Amino acid sequence: MESFFVDIGLSWTFSKVLPFILCALLGVVLFLFIRRKSILLKWLGVSLIVLLPGIYFAFNPIYEGDFTNEYEVIRTSDVAVDFEDGNLTVLAIPNCPFCYESLQDLGVIHSRTKSKEFNFLVLTSDIGHLEFYKEIGKGVVKIDNATEFEEYSKLSKGRYPAFVYRNGDELMVWSNRGFGVVALDWLEEKISN
Repeated sequence: MESFFVDIGLSWTFSKVLPFILCALLGVVLFLFIRRKSILLKWLGVSLIVLLPGIYFAFNPIYEGDFTNEYEVIRTSDVAVDFEDGNLTVLAIPNCPFCYESLQDLGVIHSRTKSKEFNFLVLTSDIGHLEFYKEIGKGVVKIDNATEFEEYSKLSKGRYPAFVYRNGDELMVWSNRGFGVVALDWLEEKISN
C-alpha cells in the first residue's frame, strides 16, 4: 500500500503513515456501521478497530530507522576519495540484499524527480559482482566498482549500504539505519531544486 501512495506522488513519510491511519479509520467505520445490529456484532466492531491496524502492522512492521534522517557530516578535505557535488552515491558490498533493495528506492526517486543518475559503488575488485545490481539499476544508477576499500569503509563505518551526498565541501553520510523515509523526502527535495 505504501508503494501505491509513493507512486501517486505523496511524500515517503506520509505514504508510510497513511496505511495505518486508513486501517484505523476503516475499523471505526465498520464499528459504526455494525454497532446497531447486535451485541455480538458490536464486539466484532470493537475488535476490528484494534485488529485492522495490527494486521497491517504484522505484514508491514515499522523498524527503528524507518522515520529517520540521521547523518554524519564530514569535510571533503578529510577523505581521500571524491564524490560528485549535488549527487547521491550509495556504497555497497557484493550480494547485499539491503543494498539491492536501496536500488529500488533510488529508481522511484529518479522517476519522481527526473534527476540525473545516482552513483552506486560496489566495494570489490571483481567486476563480476556488479551483475547482481546491474539489471535493476539500469538507466537510473551508474553502477561501478571501487577498490579503495579502506577509505570507503571509514566513511561507511562498515555498514552497508551507506549513502553519501556531497553538498559543497561537506559530505553527508547515512548508514542504512539512518536513511529512513524522512531522509528520502529530504533527498527528493534537495535534488529537485
